This record gives sequence, structure tokens and C-alpha cells, in this order.
Amino acid sequence: MPIGGHNVLEAARLGCAVLIGPHTDNFSEPVTRLQQAGGLMRVADATDLETTIVRLWENPALVRALGEAAQQAADQSADLPAHLAGLVRQALP
Repeated sequence: MPIGGHNVLEAARLGCAVLIGPHTDNFSEPVTRLQQAGGLMRVADATDLETTIVRLWENPALVRALGEAAQQAADQSADLPAHLAGLVRQALP
């Protein structure tokens, strides 16, 4: 059942390798950013997830590279809450 996905930035900010399934509608922008940075891997289904986990288990360097790329991409928007708060303050009378 499609539910829109979960926040990928939480894991990315911790430097984790991020695996995502097909349902990412709720977080499409961060998913795109992480994917472009090479910080996540998409899996199609449970079988693909199993294969991907085995691949990562056997390749710690890939896990580190994914985690580092994810963290760098997530850190690029770390100031977003403060930025948005500033915009709201400016818009208030």
C-alpha cells in the first residue's frame, strides 16, 4: 500500500546509507537531492531489498561512500528551518 514514504534526511544527517522503496511522494525533493548526490539506493521490492542489503554487507566501502554522500547532501539544507523562520518573520506585520 503506497503511503508516500518517510523522511530520508534523518538517516542522511546521521551519515547512514539510505535505502528507499518506490513510494517517495512525501519527500520527493530530498530524495532527488540525495539521489543526485549518490547518497541513496532505490529498491523495487522485498527481493531487491534483500539483494541490496547483501551487497552492502559485503562492501563496507560502498556503505561509507553512500553515508558520506547522503550526509553532505543533507547538510546543504541544514539551515533551512532558520531560513524559513526568517522569511516568516519578515512577512509578519
